[in-house]
Amino acid sequence: MRSGSFQAETARLQCNPCPAGTFSPTKGSTACQSCPAGGFCEDVGASSASVFKLCPPGTWSNTIGLASSEGCRLCGEGTYQPITGANSSSFCLACPAGTASAALGVQFCSRCPGGSYQNVTGGTACFPCTAGSYCPEGAAAPLPCIQGTYSDATELSSPTQCTQAVPGFYATTGS
Repeated sequence: MRSGSFQAETARLQCNPCPAGTFSPTKGSTACQSCPAGGFCEDVGASSASVFKLCPPGTWSNTIGLASSEGCRLCGEGTYQPITGANSSSFCLACPAGTASAALGVQFCSRCPGGSYQNVTGGTACFPCTAGSYCPEGAAAPLPCIQGTYSDATELSSPTQCTQAVPGFYATTGS
């Protein structure tokens, strides 16, 4: 008998290679050990856990003895997962306010571009900034144009894009 194989029956001359998803580090094994959750073992006849590969960021698996990367599950829209080897869906985190993701299986959520915002966690898209406001990159809420400036335009990304009130007129904050 050699490592990477097993034989559960007595008086057999041949050993069976450990199937994908398992390994056997010792000679004379009667069973193979399952690869742990959070990853997979693709190799048939593996003799050590060194063949274990972690599920990539953006995915997870709670399956013990997983035989391929196809069993690593993608985190859903509006979530991200930054580590390798996640073994539970609880590792998929809601995108923070100011970010969004409409894709499955992402490592990080994208910051809202300037001129847009996302005010809730778990967002799948950013909203256009509202009139009378500006939204810098990663904004969680529109910020009002400062006193003395105004704007009826949407999607402003900087307070300098708000229009200065002409002499003799005034503009309240957020107008």
